[in-house]
Amino acid sequence: MKTAINFGWNFVPGFDKSYLDALPSSAIKVDLPHAPVSLPVNYFSETLYQGLWTYEKTFDLVKNENELAFLVFDGVMLKVHPYLNGHDLGEKISGWVSVRYDITPYVLEKGNRLVVVVDSTEDPHGVTLFIPCLALYSKILANKCKRLQVFVFVQSPQMFPPELNNPGFEKRKKKLFLLFHVAIAYFHGGGLFRLLSSPKNGT
Repeated sequence: MKTAINFGWNFVPGFDKSYLDALPSSAIKVDLPHAPVSLPVNYFSETLYQGLWTYEKTFDLVKNENELAFLVFDGVMLKVHPYLNGHDLGEKISGWVSVRYDITPYVLEKGNRLVVVVDSTEDPHGVTLFIPCLALYSKILANKCKRLQVFVFVQSPQMFPPELNNPGFEKRKKKLFLLFHVAIAYFHGGGLFRLLSSPKNGT
């Protein structure tokens, strides 16, 4: 299940450690996607749209014990560093790809405070094709999914009667193992399957 959290964000330019406790009174309300600055067509310095930007959002996410929760950023220019309920989730580079965080241990049913620090400065160690003026340029989702149950299949000579040890049965076993690996890939590579199945599903 996907829950979009794109509306009603608080925003301030820059970042200070005190923002992790509360944003200053100068914070303004914004929706995503959001451009921190507006520049004329003939702007002359690329440093004008590079900097640190801080976003804050409070949201609810009801889930049961059998579900996992993930925070998915579909597009951030360039680095994203979220904090959920005071927990540092770590910095990742997004750019043109989505990034995902496992928030299962930290998410609450009510009143989750999410602080997102965006670093739009150019990475000196790489080359990036920038989208000028945009920081959080795509949607953010709070996703839930069922926990994966793994069944270990162990074969021994005594498991199957001799009449089943034939080429046809061996083919069926190979199909079983293939389905098992597909299930593992689906769980660990959910972003890939999401892009392949419905790249624009309107959420």
